[in-house]
Amino acid sequence: MTTARTPAKPNVAGRRGDQAPRQPRAAAVLFAEHGWPVLPASTARQDRHVCARGRVTAELRPTLAIESATTDTATVRKWWSEQQPVLPSVVVATATDATVAAISVPERFNGLLHHHVTYAESGPIAYRPDTGRLYLLVADDGELAELPMSGSATVRREAWVAVPPTRLTWGRSVVWVRAPWHVGWRLPPALTIAPLIDAVTRAAAQHQIHPPSTS
Repeated sequence: MTTARTPAKPNVAGRRGDQAPRQPRAAAVLFAEHGWPVLPASTARQDRHVCARGRVTAELRPTLAIESATTDTATVRKWWSEQQPVLPSVVVATATDATVAAISVPERFNGLLHHHVTYAESGPIAYRPDTGRLYLLVADDGELAELPMSGSATVRREAWVAVPPTRLTWGRSVVWVRAPWHVGWRLPPALTIAPLIDAVTRAAAQHQIHPPSTS
């Protein structure tokens, strides 16, 4: 009998104390202040997720429609009111008209990404141990949907991304592999980063050491 393998936790970026909020409300406000549209999401309780009204959800998910995502800090503070019995988790909407977008790849590509995507090119990267995927945040002016990335079915464009300090079931949490404040809140252009990510995943699939040149 074999036991399912739990993905190893990638190297997590160090934290700067005053920039790594530990509470969902503070984190949501911080992201909104930097122009990231946020939404409240269900909160982990042991083996399940619950909403503010106690309704159980099968998995982590936004509790409002994706179109409701906002950068208005007054609205965000209201959503994460301390009077609520259950403070929501934090997700960033990446399928709205905002410029924040996300691409995800399996965690096994972490080493290749660190090797081939330079610090100057990279933006924030989050990791979810429950999905075993890395979530790369990029700037998107509409071109991401037009970029061909069919070479690897493991590359996904995400509608929303859970960000720290969101907690998951069984004591797990979303973590930063590369925190936004470590890259000056820079979001690399999707037009630049998406083909590079696709090249990395293609190279890995073909057992190549180096991806094709993107120059």
